[in-house]
Amino acid sequence: MRNASIKFILLIGIVFFLAACAPSQIKNPAAAAIDTDPQASFFEACRKGDMIKVMRLVEENRVDVNFTDPYSWTGFMYTIQNGHEGLAEYFLRKNMNIRYQDKDGLTPLMVAVNGRHPGMVELLLEYGADPVQQDKHGYTALMWGIYNNSWDSIPLLLATKKGIDLQNGFGETALHLALDYRLYDFATLIIQHNANIAIQNNKGQTALHLAVHENLPDIVALLIKKKANLNCRDKQGFTPLMLSAQSGSEQIIVMLVENGAALNLKNAEGKTAADLAGAKKHFKIAEYLGKKINP
Repeated sequence: MRNASIKFILLIGIVFFLAACAPSQIKNPAAAAIDTDPQASFFEACRKGDMIKVMRLVEENRVDVNFTDPYSWTGFMYTIQNGHEGLAEYFLRKNMNIRYQDKDGLTPLMVAVNGRHPGMVELLLEYGADPVQQDKHGYTALMWGIYNNSWDSIPLLLATKKGIDLQNGFGETALHLALDYRLYDFATLIIQHNANIAIQNNKGQTALHLAVHENLPDIVALLIKKKANLNCRDKQGFTPLMLSAQSGSEQIIVMLVENGAALNLKNAEGKTAADLAGAKKHFKIAEYLGKKINP
């Protein structure tokens, strides 16, 4: 961040020097291209991180920093995508619209997260980027971080304490996504940041349902410690115990039972956890559950 600021300060002086020069003193093929199509030159310079060219175009009022290309992206977004922090800071100091969203709802912050540029994420958050914004599918920057395995950006987003429990179009939170993708470390970190573990997705699944389904005993233990509802049903009437009985995870079965999971509940088809275990030929589990019901 500090290096980006130093670069910014040095180059701002250069551009003002260039702007002060007579046209005949600085004419060259690149300058001619700028005159012919300043907007195309602007976007190319943003992608390449050509700070001097961008600053000349902006300071000479050849382009508007908020202008968008046919893909609805700004030069700022291309700058972020390619990790040019010094140029990004220049845009921010020019009152760039940091909350802008493209046709798909992507924000500059999401672009930084997707590009795995934690320094850029930090810069954007310092300038007021909003982690609560959602794209057209309901994804937040945090959700995109989970999707793209952007490890270095996740703690920065969680530290804002904003939007952790927002749901996308499928009813999923960032925690649901982390569990869906079996990202144990991400899921643990999100739970430790006090995520709401009771939220159900569009299928009625809680974090505990998913942790059981993905056979993540350490996450199951953590969720139990956080007082997860052991008897919550999904839209098919399945409790976490039923899911674990069906999948045959003895370790998780024991954890759930020993912590008070109800044994006699039935799913939408009228099956208990013991019934489901027997149907899948998990006879040891079926016997264990039977003895717990009728000691």
